[in-house]
Amino acid sequence: MTNQHIHAARFLVPVLALLILVALLAAPVSAQVPDQLHLYFDQDYNWTHIYPDAYPAIVEGYLVLDNITASSVGGWEGRLTIDGSAQLIGTELAGLAINGLNAPDFWVGLGEPLLPQNTHVLLATFQFLAQMDEPSNVSLVPLFFSSLPDQVSYLNGDGSGEILPMYVSQYEPLGRIGCAATCGVANPDVLFQEVGVGQIDTSGTYILNYQFECRPLQLDIGFAEPCPEFYLTGASGPIEMQNKAFPIPVVFAPLAPGFYQCLLNLGDICSDVTVSGICRDPAVGLDHLGIFFDEHFTQYEAWAAGGSTVTAHLVLLHPSDYDRLQGWEACVTLTGGAQMGDWTLTRSATNTLTAPCVQAVMDSRVDQGLLAVELATFEIILPPDDDQEVQILLGPIPEATLPGQMSWVINTDDGPDVRPLSPYLEGPAVAWINPEPVGVTALMPSARLFGSIVTLAWPTPGGDFDDCRVYRRQDQGTDQLLAAGVRPVDGHTFTYRDDLPDHLTGTTLFYSYALLKNGQEVARSPEVAVKVSSVPAALTRLLPSVPNPFNPMTEIRFEMRDPGAVRVTVHDVTGRLVRTLVEGDLPAGPHRREWFGQDDQGRPVPSGGYYIRLETGSQVDHGKVMLLK
Repeated sequence: MTNQHIHAARFLVPVLALLILVALLAAPVSAQVPDQLHLYFDQDYNWTHIYPDAYPAIVEGYLVLDNITASSVGGWEGRLTIDGSAQLIGTELAGLAINGLNAPDFWVGLGEPLLPQNTHVLLATFQFLAQMDEPSNVSLVPLFFSSLPDQVSYLNGDGSGEILPMYVSQYEPLGRIGCAATCGVANPDVLFQEVGVGQIDTSGTYILNYQFECRPLQLDIGFAEPCPEFYLTGASGPIEMQNKAFPIPVVFAPLAPGFYQCLLNLGDICSDVTVSGICRDPAVGLDHLGIFFDEHFTQYEAWAAGGSTVTAHLVLLHPSDYDRLQGWEACVTLTGGAQMGDWTLTRSATNTLTAPCVQAVMDSRVDQGLLAVELATFEIILPPDDDQEVQILLGPIPEATLPGQMSWVINTDDGPDVRPLSPYLEGPAVAWINPEPVGVTALMPSARLFGSIVTLAWPTPGGDFDDCRVYRRQDQGTDQLLAAGVRPVDGHTFTYRDDLPDHLTGTTLFYSYALLKNGQEVARSPEVAVKVSSVPAALTRLLPSVPNPFNPMTEIRFEMRDPGAVRVTVHDVTGRLVRTLVEGDLPAGPHRREWFGQDDQGRPVPSGGYYIRLETGSQVDHGKVMLLK
């Protein structure tokens, strides 16, 4: 060993670690923290992540101490760790350095000349073997016998023997080799509240691509099942997400009161999004008290076998203020021989009376914008007779705070404010179990036209009936039966979707429905008129294919905002062209083409998923169909 090496060995001093955590985004590093350690993969010391174009690959990394506070570096220490499949295959220390240990452990001393103070001080150059396309996080951690407890460190070269910590980020790795597609959803639960019938509200979420610099996300956006109350205004279907964030705008357009919920699929990598919406009857006023048999507080009729127990919810509807709820009072009465079971008051309330009369004392804040506040649940034990109707009535308690009225009280800036409560339905009963059959009334349906699709909706009428038929009439023509055996989609709301053929544009259509009992019409609704404009579509886009899944034929539907050249093609899951459906100029407006599951040579294609691609000079849209054999 030369005298120079012996001199360097005298400066062998313990130093601590390279960093352990995961970087979310590959971005140039701007080192502002003094004595901060990085592993760069470019000689300009900008990038702490590298994504090889092919594998296996040999990658060179530079261990650099940024913005050092000492006059020079006389030594450093730490243990190099790799979380992943990459391997350390070579090490070259900077300066006249000796490692007193064996890599990946480093206890490095430096001889003259030492590493001088600079913005970037290179400590070592490493060679890594990256064997597969998956992330490997490289870190420098303290040695077992580190000079500074639980820290990587370096020796001040001024001869003072001062040992200084090297700082590593707590949130990012020292360096990363390779990349993995990583998806996040900003808001996995989209909730619409207080949307009136016929109104439209827009909300949504964002998809986040945590590795957008190195790898796009493959998305497939669409609802898991038909959801006529919700629709997407942005891109849908198969999408390659190249940027960091991708918006998913969702529109809620309810046509009837009720609670609606759908699952929005985003593809295999991203988690699904739950989209929910509440539409309340605009005729309902403020401060109403109701009894319901479902968790969404929409069903005030229930059917159950004699002798069984039914759970009911006592609910404050449309509170007139949002402040601290201090209490409420009301009595519940049952008819038809039913017995009252157990009561449970919500929001930690206590009852100063005996149920079924309640004078509740509580202190609970009502969330702003909440349309329904559950006050209690209780059980109703039915009489043995299956056919016995039970009515549930509401009324004031004896010696009521407001004489002869139910009430609730909130705490305002001016003190307690007692407000009257009204029954949700005009009395005497507000809910029924096994209601007696009555004549049915079919109310006028509501209708919404979106593109070439008309969506009808109407609430479930009271009374005895089995299902519905839907009719359509054009101008002065006769009724055309569109569907039979229509049933409510969620137990309390009927919906029907009519995909219009091209020849009906520019006309006025009239829709109605009939209620049936034992196959006979017992009531017919008034007609609702829908004017189908011949104005070109507001968007150039693919519409849902019908039917889907299909066998043997599906109708590929699309709209053109402007006249011009368009190409519509079918591709398999690998992206290979299967069939060209349209290639040429088309006028603005709705269009459709039939596909019989054959390729361009007329050969049947196998079962499975196929992508539909619509391409114009300025826009590309995608859809998906499923062929089942």
